[in-house]
Amino acid sequence: MSAPPSSESSEIRLEVSDSERELFKVLVAAASSLPQLPGAPDAPPPTVRIVGGWVRDRLLSSPWYASRCAVPPPASSASYDVDVALSSCTGLRFAEGVVAHLRSVRPDDVPNVGVVSANPDKSKHLETATCRLFGFECDFVNLRAEEYADGADHRVPTEVRFGTPAEDAARRDFTVNALFYRLATDGSGGGTVEDWTGRGLA
Repeated sequence: MSAPPSSESSEIRLEVSDSERELFKVLVAAASSLPQLPGAPDAPPPTVRIVGGWVRDRLLSSPWYASRCAVPPPASSASYDVDVALSSCTGLRFAEGVVAHLRSVRPDDVPNVGVVSANPDKSKHLETATCRLFGFECDFVNLRAEEYADGADHRVPTEVRFGTPAEDAARRDFTVNALFYRLATDGSGGGTVEDWTGRGLA
């Protein structure tokens, strides 16, 4: 897998609260303990990335962003909606893995998992698993790529499949909403900003 096109992303350090760090540690631990699928005994654990509003809000309150503003940006409020994108695992399978992990380490604090089914007629093209963790509303989906027929309504893809980070970012709007925060696997609860389009940090 190639590196993100923007080397600048590695210079950005986002401020992470204690509760966010706790959440991220659990997500990474759940990924590491996820059972292997039949036929893929040597597959690596899924890479866990945060995407969407949480990344935007943390970026706008970062020293990196402030250093580029003529006028100091307003303080960012906490973001309690966390969208999780997974490299090689469906959202439901991962959410069930989170529940299994929590059941083994803190059985008195195990969340329920909900499922929002795919509904292409309503522009909902991918099943999403949801649960509440440490006060955060978490949505889990896999990275995806979308194919569109020539001349067709470009809001409705003809095919949706597992995708790479670059493919998933490309279907977004090429700005801050296409940025990922890849969670570190070292147990720190931190991560690294990724800009796969090369435009999200412009």
